Amino acid sequence: MGPIEVDQVLRVADDGARVRDQAVELGASVVRNHPQATSIALDLQRHPALQHLVQQLVDILAQLRRGDLHIRTLAHLVRTCAPKPARISSTLVVDLSGRVALIGGASGGVGSVVATVLAECGADVALGCHNHPGPAEQVADQARKLGRQASLRRVDAAILEDAQRWANEVIAEHGHIDLLANCIGWPGKFELFKDQSPDTWHSALNAQLWPCINLSYAVLQHMLERGSGRMITLASDGAKLGTSGVAVATAAIGGQVAFYKSLARELARTGITVNAVCIGPTEGPILDKLLGQGDTGAKIVEAMVRGIPMKRLGKPREIANMFAFLASDEAAFITGQAISVSGGLTMY
Repeated sequence: MGPIEVDQVLRVADDGARVRDQAVELGASVVRNHPQATSIALDLQRHPALQHLVQQLVDILAQLRRGDLHIRTLAHLVRTCAPKPARISSTLVVDLSGRVALIGGASGGVGSVVATVLAECGADVALGCHNHPGPAEQVADQARKLGRQASLRRVDAAILEDAQRWANEVIAEHGHIDLLANCIGWPGKFELFKDQSPDTWHSALNAQLWPCINLSYAVLQHMLERGSGRMITLASDGAKLGTSGVAVATAAIGGQVAFYKSLARELARTGITVNAVCIGPTEGPILDKLLGQGDTGAKIVEAMVRGIPMKRLGKPREIANMFAFLASDEAAFITGQAISVSGGLTMY
């Protein structure tokens, strides 16, 4: 039944004197007006949920003809069968079955969701984190419940030897690596450059730039030997626009983007694609930390939202969906891009 027929039946259901005759006639009319009913019925075996719904409707009509369906029961059943508003599925329709994803920063606010979505799409996940393994452990448990293989290592990817050791362990355990998803982020605070201590600059570079370079190098030879692979790094629109309060970290992110554009050119004929996902202000621990800095932090977040054409913060799953797409075969002709997922904050 479409929305019009459902509304008609509901109106009839409110008039007990005529409900049976009119509802029976309405059901017969619906059948008469669908010449493809036979072919649809032949497809029902492939759609158990649809088969169940149609059986419900048939049972309703049978009870109406017998005259033993109570008016309130009819109204409830019709409302149950009414079309529901469309909504975005929580699981992206991307098939990554048989792929192995090495995910750095898997305990982060975005990284943990990226790992979850990749597992939902069928990938086995090798999770890495430097500190606070709790969120990554939860992702690993969830992935295993989905029937995926999952491993977790504590890694300092700012050190090349650690990154290489981890990659070799993943290859030994899982057999291969198809995807590098670098989601390692900056744990510092928002502070104007003039007020920053030079001691913080190295930590920003270590968090934002070196892990991207080291992990890419650690998986590169393996991917070259296989003749395929995906490298994706989590960057930000700050690399395109600049961001007050995080000047050095933004410089590191800009370095990621430039590095990946250069690497994409070098690898364009190898079957390996290299892309950056540039996010804008996004819900998660970093913004929570900023909001925890009092009125100043709240004003900064308000200003961020005002600058977004969609006038809202991003959601980690929206970022993760882009990772999943870029990891898929459907994105095989996309490389060297810094793709913004930021509600229109940048449009180039």
